[in-house]
Amino acid sequence: MIRSHSQGTEERTAGTDLLFLIAVVTIALSAIPAGNTQGLERNFILIGQVFSHECPVPGWLNKEPSFSFILIPTDTDQMALSAEDARRYVRQYFPRTKSALFEGYHFVVMPDTNIDPFTSKQIAWLEEAFREHGMGAFMSVGADVSGSYQNDWINSPLHDELPVNLEDQYRVGDSFTIVIVKEEPEVLSMFRENDIEGFMGSCPCARCYPRPGSTTWADAKYTGTGLVYPWLVSWNLGVEGGMIWTVSDDLDHQWWWPGGVRMQSTNPYAGDVFLNIAFHSFGRPLPEDIELVHEIRDRFDIYETNRLLIRGVIEWADKLGANTRKAEDALGEVKDLYDEAVQNYAAGEYEQSLSSLSDAMEESKNALDIAYDTKKTAMFYIYAVEWLATTGTLLLSGSVLYTLMVRRRLYRSIETTRLVSREE
Repeated sequence: MIRSHSQGTEERTAGTDLLFLIAVVTIALSAIPAGNTQGLERNFILIGQVFSHECPVPGWLNKEPSFSFILIPTDTDQMALSAEDARRYVRQYFPRTKSALFEGYHFVVMPDTNIDPFTSKQIAWLEEAFREHGMGAFMSVGADVSGSYQNDWINSPLHDELPVNLEDQYRVGDSFTIVIVKEEPEVLSMFRENDIEGFMGSCPCARCYPRPGSTTWADAKYTGTGLVYPWLVSWNLGVEGGMIWTVSDDLDHQWWWPGGVRMQSTNPYAGDVFLNIAFHSFGRPLPEDIELVHEIRDRFDIYETNRLLIRGVIEWADKLGANTRKAEDALGEVKDLYDEAVQNYAAGEYEQSLSSLSDAMEESKNALDIAYDTKKTAMFYIYAVEWLATTGTLLLSGSVLYTLMVRRRLYRSIETTRLVSREE
């Protein structure tokens, strides 16, 4: 079917508007305050293919109450994103000044990142942030980077900040499992008992060449050929610089995203691995009991879903004119317990955090019941008033109809007239 230019433009504009709406909603949800985390707050910039339906990172960061993030989409698989759209998002969401970047953000995540929309000045700011202001980064170098964007990266000053050389790397088409080669710190090795080396990863990947001075944390062992190439590589850019990480596959692939784009559930600890990488980059102690922390993070996620549900019911009841004070007080008690759980979590007191979070979840059920009861009471009065109004109108109409048409109390006969001639 031949499509006219105007029709194609309208469809692309509609897709772009929806893309922008998703970005605004996601950013708004990520900006929700998460209690006192005792100065451990860290702000992330996600650049590239970063929408939540194409990237697992927003979901992972939402499970960590001390982390917040902004999205700057420059690549997408499932929606139309023109070069001008990408430049517009960069203009809107990338920090406007160097000081805003250096002081406001701590870590950059770059999955399938197209850096062409960035200006040379913005690239220079990022380079300075990595080298002199301790900003860390995590980048996937497989998939689109090893295909569409490889030359852009090689010609960028940021290429020198990566712990791998992209000039000689090439795509690998086989599935793989990882082999942990660095035991300490236990960024990866703490997951060995969870069979992390048995989870299958998928292609396309990149055959990486680590730079001298970098650290390889794990290799990828490809199932089709048995070849082994570096998978997770990092280095630290000096005393003042940040820790930069690269991974040879991509975050929307099978190893990283259980139930993601490929709908293949493999590694339920992928988010915990990513958060371990972030913790280690910030110098934050790694959790000793990862199973306990994994459960807490899942409950943080469930709590946020419950909180949004309760808040939605309260707002609905408020629009109906109900008195929502009792429901608001109940939600406030839940928030107090949640803040206590967050404080314990930030202090590394994970068992106390789980206990407080369990209490918050129980109280959230009570708060939800109160909110629903408030809404149902308001709706009952609305239905009652509407029923009375409808019934009253029906009775009045019936009474008038009965009086006029059946009883004829107001009916009076009139004499008939007829036309007669003058002679009569």
